[in-house]
Amino acid sequence: MKVFKQWAAPLVTVSCLIIAGATLLAVVPESSSGASGPTPATVKAWSQGNTVNVALAGPPNNFVPIDTTPTLGAGSYTYSFVINVSGVQPGAVVLCGEAQSISATVTGDYGVVDNSGGSAPIGGTCIQSGSIILTAPATMDFWATVYSGPVGSASVNKWSMTETRMPTPIKFTS
Repeated sequence: MKVFKQWAAPLVTVSCLIIAGATLLAVVPESSSGASGPTPATVKAWSQGNTVNVALAGPPNNFVPIDTTPTLGAGSYTYSFVINVSGVQPGAVVLCGEAQSISATVTGDYGVVDNSGGSAPIGGTCIQSGSIILTAPATMDFWATVYSGPVGSASVNKWSMTETRMPTPIKFTS
C-alpha cells in the first residue's frame, strides 16, 4: 500500500528523527511573541512509503528506481529516504541515492548497506538525507543499486521517503 501525506503549518521548526527505519517528522510552531523577522510562511511536507519487493538484479552499479516524489515547486527542501534491503550477498555493497529531474544544488551522500567483509547474506537499512535547492518545479528520484560485489538476491522490501519545503531559503556554506 502506497501512502501519500501532505502537511501545511504556520512558520515552524521542522525536526526529522529516524528510528528503526521509521521517519518521524515533528513540526513545532515558532513563537511569535514580540519577535521581528519574516512573516508567517507555509511549510509543506510530503511522505511516501510502500511495502513491496524490488529486486536489485543486474550487473553491479545498475541503478534501480525505487520511487519518484510528486512535483516539487521551486524552493529549498530537506529530504530523507529510508529503505530496508535484504539478501545482500557476502562481498557486496548496496548504495541508495537520489537524482532530480533538473540541475539543482544538493547536499547529502549515499546510504549504504555494506556486507563486503561478510560470510553470509545480510539485511540492513539504507538511509540517506540531505537538502536541495530547486530553481524550478522538479521531481526527485530515489534509487538503489548493488554497487560492488556479487549481485545475488538483494532486494528492497520496504521504504519510506519525506521531502519538506523550508520556509526560508537554505544557504550552503563550506
